[in-house]
Amino acid sequence: LQVVHCVRVDLTDPDVQLFTTPRASSYVAESRETLTLSVPDFLKQYKLQVAADANFYNASPGGSDPTSEGLPCEVYGLQICTGAVVSAQSSADYNSSDPRAASLLFTTNKQPMFVFNNLPPGTNTDGIYTAVTGFYPIVSNGVNVGAVAINSYPDPIIHQVQPRTAYGVSKDNRYLLVLTIDGRQGLSQGVNPPYSDGALDVETGYWMTNCGA
Repeated sequence: LQVVHCVRVDLTDPDVQLFTTPRASSYVAESRETLTLSVPDFLKQYKLQVAADANFYNASPGGSDPTSEGLPCEVYGLQICTGAVVSAQSSADYNSSDPRAASLLFTTNKQPMFVFNNLPPGTNTDGIYTAVTGFYPIVSNGVNVGAVAINSYPDPIIHQVQPRTAYGVSKDNRYLLVLTIDGRQGLSQGVNPPYSDGALDVETGYWMTNCGA
């Protein structure tokens, strides 16, 4: 059981702007790069229309599951907000056994570019206005490669049925696709009637390609 939402954003619309979490006050690289903020509050605070999770992070305290807002975070992987580097693609963020280095970058005129294996010290970011980084690719050149991720990116948990957030673009680079799949809300988690179990990598790839990625 999967509850899926996909928003298609026209990057050629002059009124569309892209925005990620900005640098924290009293910024310190690798420790105080951003401050925790819930997705609904992020949406409201910056007066946005659509918001979704992006980079992995480590909050202090709380790690990847903080219980309050305003906590300092180390962001994993490249993140750029309105031309300012919030998190560089550094060796401190990158673990060879747990690589999280699939970056989506946008130029100042919103032209998208994927770097699926953005290893330290990272790709050239000259002229990049916006960037986020996730774990690994599940669609490449219109082909669902989700099944390959199990061997290419070994992890005992992420390849199970999980909630998902995925970003993609159309073949002509006109549309940005932001897809979410709710998860951990099935019978096995005590939700009755069940709402949404989550998805496997290959299932997420299926939704992405069917939405036009």
